[in-house]
Amino acid sequence: MSTGRLRPLITGWHRGGLGYTAEVLRAGGIPVSTSLGSDTNPAKLREKLQEEVQVTPYAVPFLDKLPADVPVIFVSRDPMRIVNSLFFHGTFHGERRNSLADFVYLHFNGFKKKHGGAPINAAVAYVNNWARAAEFKRSTLRYVKVEEGAGELFYSITGKRISKFPQISNRVNSSDCPQTLLPKKLPKGRIRDGMMSLLWRMQYHDSHYLPRGGHAHYVNVDWHS
Repeated sequence: MSTGRLRPLITGWHRGGLGYTAEVLRAGGIPVSTSLGSDTNPAKLREKLQEEVQVTPYAVPFLDKLPADVPVIFVSRDPMRIVNSLFFHGTFHGERRNSLADFVYLHFNGFKKKHGGAPINAAVAYVNNWARAAEFKRSTLRYVKVEEGAGELFYSITGKRISKFPQISNRVNSSDCPQTLLPKKLPKGRIRDGMMSLLWRMQYHDSHYLPRGGHAHYVNVDWHS
């Protein structure tokens, strides 16, 4: 195992465009690893960060265990697209074991009891709680949008410009899931209100959301209303 200063960490949501982000970084010459999975713990995270830049959604519960000088970037993606993807993949349906669901149940006390059996509610709660946990555990957290497109995303993460950035398919890890869940179709009350608050806070709403690439393909009034 190598020693020395820990490398930067790129984290975000499961189904949040991290695979695309890893490909963008590789295309720009940055060695990255996506090997950290649901068995991640603070010791393993620190060990891996001595070797390469890590791109993983499973780091969020442990951000407060890292030294303050480790750069941590949270890659954001349209939260409703993530909810649709999680629902499409049956992540919180409970019909079979799912590594993400098990990880969330382990690290969010009471999550399964509160949201088990309600997969849409669970998906929205995961997206909201994950972002808030990252902010709470890391005061120096920096956000970048996957929708910026390859060249801009690379610049946002590294601060480096590359002329004629290599073309990266925005279909990396795409599941082609239908975008049937709209904000107005979410269960009324705290679930819908929490999602609407998140969309506004992260600027995924009509007046600010102007996607240029990445995983965003359209904006319409119904989607962010």
